Amino acid sequence: MSDEHVITRDKLRDGHFDRVLEELASVPIRRKEEREANRRAFLSKLGGGEDLWVFAYGSLIWNPAFHYVEKRVGRLHGYHRAFCIRLNVGRGSDEKPGYMLGLDRGGSCNGLVYRLDPADQEQESEVI
Repeated sequence: MSDEHVITRDKLRDGHFDRVLEELASVPIRRKEEREANRRAFLSKLGGGEDLWVFAYGSLIWNPAFHYVEKRVGRLHGYHRAFCIRLNVGRGSDEKPGYMLGLDRGGSCNGLVYRLDPADQEQESEVI
């Protein structure tokens, strides 16, 4: 894997991957403004000082890129890992799509859960 596609905290924060995906017009993604509005709406529902836990089942296990104050083993019920994300870039093309693991309905999935410090949730949720 080239260094260009290595996921780092700095690249997530500076919009590197947004720019890469914008260049690939065939990849539908939500605009940054829409993702930001969703993030803020979610945080507003938490209320002040409430814990925010992030479930990790793949690369977030070994490369979370966000700062956390606690890590535990966890299980997510109602979803399982499956090759359910179709890719026509990176691992595939329009002619031969690739597939990536994601969470699909049913079953359960083991992973880790990370607790964010309530004082850092605003900043750290920008990276997730």
